Amino acid sequence: MPLLFVLGILVQVTFAIHAIKNGKDRYWIFIIMCFPLLGCLVYFLVEMLPDMHHSRAAKDIGQAVIKTVDPSRDLRQAREKFEFTPTFNNSKALGDELVKSGLHEEAIQTYRSCLCGPHLKEPYCLFALAQSYFATEKFLEALDCLETLGDTRPDYKPAEAHLLYCRALELSGNENKALNEYETLSRHYPGEEARCRYALLLKKNGHVHQARDVFQRVLVEAKMAPKYYRSSQKDWISMARQNLS
Repeated sequence: MPLLFVLGILVQVTFAIHAIKNGKDRYWIFIIMCFPLLGCLVYFLVEMLPDMHHSRAAKDIGQAVIKTVDPSRDLRQAREKFEFTPTFNNSKALGDELVKSGLHEEAIQTYRSCLCGPHLKEPYCLFALAQSYFATEKFLEALDCLETLGDTRPDYKPAEAHLLYCRALELSGNENKALNEYETLSRHYPGEEARCRYALLLKKNGHVHQARDVFQRVLVEAKMAPKYYRSSQKDWISMARQNLS
């Protein structure tokens, strides 16, 4: 019963948000909220169904409902698919679902099994493996994967891979090298995370004035950046502001 109640609330909220975002008449909100089952059904038939043919929104709603009712469905299907046909693509897909479920230890074994034969240095799996190693605090193993990736495919997600490399260096205790790498990355990273992490490590190592300069640069560049950029980087901008206060 609690699950059905939660599902009903989710459907109501989803339909109400759809009505607001798509500029529907406000009386639909009243109908949806006051008559949960009937209101949602009528709204679906009158307003959503005519627009749903090949609609991305319809698929998203369906996926959200499925996730609520059966949250382990995708992982279960990925396991079954791999057990029936243990191909490289199915193994990679299983690894991805394990990561989504927070099962990083099992994901490590799955991604490692992908890295063999013609796929020995496959960039997607190397990077995914490095991320799972990092998530389980196996920082040296993550560094090894990232160094292999950098040697073989330096063009594969260079900013993301470089940031993960910096963080793994820092958390493995190699802070001097991490500072050098952060400094290099901060010049071209598409966002403020690299600069803020660089400044935090500078501050931790006693370079307070240099750290303030980096935080100040974050605020200056954010002020000149467009609104969408400031919105996407608001957490890092806020961190910079707090460290300067």
